[in-house]
Amino acid sequence: MRVATVLVGAAVALAVTACGADAPGEPSGVAKPAASAGAPAASANPAASGDTVALGTLVADGQPRPDIPVFAVAWPKSDELDKIQEGADVPTKVVARGRTDAGGRFQLRLDPASIDPLYKEDAGDVQMEIVVESEGGPSWQFTATQGDEGWSTADAEPGKDRPFEARLEVDAATGELKVQRLDTTVSAEG
Repeated sequence: MRVATVLVGAAVALAVTACGADAPGEPSGVAKPAASAGAPAASANPAASGDTVALGTLVADGQPRPDIPVFAVAWPKSDELDKIQEGADVPTKVVARGRTDAGGRFQLRLDPASIDPLYKEDAGDVQMEIVVESEGGPSWQFTATQGDEGWSTADAEPGKDRPFEARLEVDAATGELKVQRLDTTVSAEG
């Protein structure tokens, strides 16, 4: 289990990226990395399926970063976060994991039915964090929601279920993760 610390309330807790070690064994919904053998061209991402919660490409200085760990981490639902005292540990959970392929591509899969109710809002949304390099590495938060055909993001265009998809770049100078969203017209750096 990944553990973070509440600084001041639930909203700030989502910005915290401190963590502990995962419990032994695989989390439910273990990610399957994008296939390397016969993989599409470097500019193409793996095709999303209904259990794809996140996909994209990881780069550094514009070049693909092969064989890098990528994690999807679930945060407790807001009712649970509101109960946690300032300074207390927040029980986050790695729910999917994978590695980038030779082209820097990754795909994280997660069976929506495997999400513990502690992490799922009443409407089915799950606050997620995509983390690269290590469980304490740079990260970006997004809201995953269960659409009609699988995972989508809260930012997706109405009627178009799309999982989180992005081009991720770790800034060598700051260690921050720069995110170019591909699943929506929203783009930001964090």
